[in-house]
Amino acid sequence: QQKINNINKPHHMAQLGQLYLRQGRQAKAIPWFQKTLEKDPDHLEATYRLGLCLFDGGKYDEAVNYLEKVHSIKPDHDYGHAYLRLAQTHKRLGNPERASEVFDELLKFYPGQPEGTYDYALLKEDQGDLQKAGQLMQDVVFSVRQSPRFHRNRNRHLMWKAQWWLWRHPNNRPSP
Repeated sequence: QQKINNINKPHHMAQLGQLYLRQGRQAKAIPWFQKTLEKDPDHLEATYRLGLCLFDGGKYDEAVNYLEKVHSIKPDHDYGHAYLRLAQTHKRLGNPERASEVFDELLKFYPGQPEGTYDYALLKEDQGDLQKAGQLMQDVVFSVRQSPRFHRNRNRHLMWKAQWWLWRHPNNRPSP
């Protein structure tokens, strides 16, 4: 705060916003990211973090603009997490075609990403493609089982959800 008052650089504003974001205080982080973008409209990290804050707050129509901007500049930002949030945003806004495109890109560059694979499977189920959804659910189970322990612990809930989905839809499993 003191550096911002004295130096007034966008970099420090973005840092303060990220501190608030790490603390789970999105409402306090949003104004700092907005101030950063007022001073430096090309600040990629502030744009991305603002999009995430808006996504977490359920303001998908606002978040999509920031996430699309990040995607156009650097699609693989944050190790593919930008792909994931953009696809989830489009899914929640009711744009299944764009969500499918982004999920396809995500899984092309980050195959076996459990959260993205699971969400894409649910999207395919909504579109009526139960065969593809079953394949994706099996991919979730496989990738979580084959991942290191810390990843398994973090993503086991997705594996359980995928197993439950497969149990409820036994006729839609792909043939080996």
